Amino acid sequence: MINSPNRLRGRREPRIVMKHGKSARSGVLGIKYLQRGEGAYQAVVVVSKKVTKVAPLRNRIRRRVYEQLRTNFKIKDGYKLVISVFDKQLSDVTSQELHDQLRELLRKTPLLD
Repeated sequence: MINSPNRLRGRREPRIVMKHGKSARSGVLGIKYLQRGEGAYQAVVVVSKKVTKVAPLRNRIRRRVYEQLRTNFKIKDGYKLVISVFDKQLSDVTSQELHDQLRELLRKTPLLD
């Protein structure tokens, strides 16, 4: 899980990012990002019930993406991110494959330091 200052919480902010943010997509991951304010980046991972109806599987996918973000990527400050997952295969891929997919997605954006 990412640290509390880096979590995008509530309903208002993710909706603003989804409405006004720029987007990129790579394979089974998509991202919307918006530069708002100062301070640390904030992120949320969205796994819809359309991906899988099983809550523990959605939570596993979400936790795996958060862990990759936290440990392997340096995101620029001041950005708000909404990362969307479009396929349940991310629950079974290796950590390296997930890392590669997330890196490919983030390279399409100006978010990496």
